[in-house]
Amino acid sequence: MSLASASPSIEELYRQLDGVLVRHGGVEWRLRILGIHPVGDERWVQVAAVAGGLEHEMILHMATHAQGSDAIASIQSWLRQPLPGSRVISVL
Repeated sequence: MSLASASPSIEELYRQLDGVLVRHGGVEWRLRILGIHPVGDERWVQVAAVAGGLEHEMILHMATHAQGSDAIASIQSWLRQPLPGSRVISVL
């Protein structure tokens, strides 16, 4: 991400993430945004990744300047090893 990139609004971030397909290991996970909560210079984003009968719920701890593409990359990384106890993903 370039430093010149503008911080996305809450609505833009929602549009960048909701319904996006994330592929990992031959499985397509559809992202559902459950909530976006701005707190100071951070955003806490509640996300469900759904594939067939499987669902992972997670919280993204995002810097205000982080883009949807940053979140998607972090989710893809988390899906490589979805540990049950590590549901908070930093996107800073």
